[in-house]
Amino acid sequence: MMENFVPLSVEEQQRIAADMAAFHAMCLSRDRTPEHNISELERAQPAAMRQYFRQRLRYWQHLYRDAFSLSQ
Repeated sequence: MMENFVPLSVEEQQRIAADMAAFHAMCLSRDRTPEHNISELERAQPAAMRQYFRQRLRYWQHLYRDAFSLSQ
């Protein structure tokens, strides 16, 4: 079981967590959740990861918008 384990640095773990939070924020914004709830997700990120969070949030929003604009 341990042969499949790949150690991640703290920064890699933070990036994964920030990306997951950004995806969650995109889902909330899609469901018309108030902006202050989405801002709480951003503020929950470590200060060094907030810019990355905003970058990934824009990525997820564009991906979602593009996916559904093609299907219409």
